[in-house]
Amino acid sequence: MAKKKSKTYDYVLGTALTALGVLILGALIAIVFILREPNRDPETNCPADGPKAIHAIMIDRSDPITPAQVQQIRQHLQRAINRTEEDTRMDIYSFEGALTNVLQPVLSICAPRKPEEIDPWTQSPPRQIEIYKRFTERLNAEIDGLLAAHTQETSPIIESLRGAAQSSFGLIERGQVPLKITLISDLIQNTTAVSHFRVAPDFEAVQRSNLWSALRPDLKGAEVEVLYILRPRATRGSRPIQNIGHQQFWEALLVASGGRPLGIWPIGGAQ
Repeated sequence: MAKKKSKTYDYVLGTALTALGVLILGALIAIVFILREPNRDPETNCPADGPKAIHAIMIDRSDPITPAQVQQIRQHLQRAINRTEEDTRMDIYSFEGALTNVLQPVLSICAPRKPEEIDPWTQSPPRQIEIYKRFTERLNAEIDGLLAAHTQETSPIIESLRGAAQSSFGLIERGQVPLKITLISDLIQNTTAVSHFRVAPDFEAVQRSNLWSALRPDLKGAEVEVLYILRPRATRGSRPIQNIGHQQFWEALLVASGGRPLGIWPIGGAQ
């Protein structure tokens, strides 16, 4: 009878020690993860030592965008958001820059870990999923607001590009982290300094002018993609402004500014 009690006692003790060991191991894993998790800015969710990449998204609000164009833009940006790596900072801008003003993003936020990449052993999946959901909701709400119908008298695209690059990349050394810019625009520059409505786009003339040193953006090797909003009714005299020459103007400007053009993708559906 004593032997039976001894075996039962040993079994209970062994089970308890095993459970205790599992709890201790889990606690140690959690402590290691907490120690490894970087401190983050509560507003942007970015690591205290800086983002791992920066993606500036610039939206042109000089003229209304049709529902068909908005749908195409949203689809493109949703794919980009889905592919965004953890700790990439997304800076959202509206084209409202001027040489005398500082251009600030309307939203600056770092991407959290994607739900499918969450480690259930070291992270709380429900909490992390909620964090990712809030990230996408904030980003999409800001983008949707900028894509809403809006008009303005001028279209300072070069100035805005310069201002956004300074705000987003100004503290970054060239090659330090991957940089990217997405321009969502008809690319029809219209300011007192440079207007595609008055004069045919000629980058060499702009580059030779005294204006270029003040206008030139410093893109620091950033990749640049353009979602080219088509506006067939935008003309200079009787000729459409948007053509191959217009695209070549911007490709030359981006290269001369230290950018790496990825391509210009037409966004049709204009009224």
